[in-house]
Amino acid sequence: MMNSFILRRMMLFCRLQIGEMYGKNLRRTFLGMLASIFVVLVFALIFESEDLEESLGFAERMLFVLSFVASVAFYADLVAYRMMIPVSTAEKYVAIYVEALLTVAVYLVLSVPVGSVFFTFVALVRESSVQPPVILFIREGFEFSGVLGGLFMLPMMIWIKLFIGRRRSVREKNPSRAKRKFYSATVWSVLAGMVLLLMLPVILREAGLIDKESASMLFAAVAVFLAVVYVAWSYRLFRKVELDSDGND
Repeated sequence: MMNSFILRRMMLFCRLQIGEMYGKNLRRTFLGMLASIFVVLVFALIFESEDLEESLGFAERMLFVLSFVASVAFYADLVAYRMMIPVSTAEKYVAIYVEALLTVAVYLVLSVPVGSVFFTFVALVRESSVQPPVILFIREGFEFSGVLGGLFMLPMMIWIKLFIGRRRSVREKNPSRAKRKFYSATVWSVLAGMVLLLMLPVILREAGLIDKESASMLFAAVAVFLAVVYVAWSYRLFRKVELDSDGND
C-alpha cells in the first residue's frame, strides 16, 4: 500500500475520475445540469410564490445542496472501479473532497447566469420588492450562512457513505460480525448525538444562559469540531474499505 502524498498524482487521479464520469458525454452532462437547475428554480418560485425574496433564498439554498449530490457518485465510482489504482490512500481520500468541490464550483457557476436571467425576468413581469437585475449568490440579502452549512454537509455525507460502504464490505466477508458491529441504529445514533451538539447553543440561548453573539460563536466552534470528527473518522473508515478491497483481490 502506498503511503506518500503527491499533489500532482492526486490531481491526475481527480482528472481521471471526472473525465470518466462526466467527460465522455459533455452534451448530456451539460443538459442534465441545466435541466436540474431549471427544475429547482421553478420549484422555488412555486413553493415561495408570495414573496420573490423568499423564492430567491430558497433557490440559492436548494442549488447549493443539489451541487453536493454528485459528490457521492465519486466515492461509489472509486470503490467500484478504481480502488486498486496505484494511488496512495491519502491521495484517494483527498481526491473525493477535491472532486466534490470542483463539481460544486462548476454547478454554481452554471447556476448563476441561468438563475439570474430567470429571476430577473420574473422580477420584471410581477410586482415585488426585488429590483432587477437579479444576480444569484451575489445579490444584496444573500445568506452566506447557507454556504457554510453546505460545506459542513460534505464531510457528513462522505462519512455516511463510507460507513455504509464499510458495513457492506464487512457483511460480504463475515455476516455475523457485520450484524454485531454495524447495526443500522449506529448511524442514526451518531447523527442524533451530533444534531444535539449543534442544538446546544440554541438551547443555552433560549434558556438565557448565553447571549446571541456567544451562541453564534459556540455554534461555529461546534460545527468546526464536528467537521473535523467527520473528516478523521471518514479517513479511518476509508483505510478499512481499501484494506477490504485488497483482501478481495
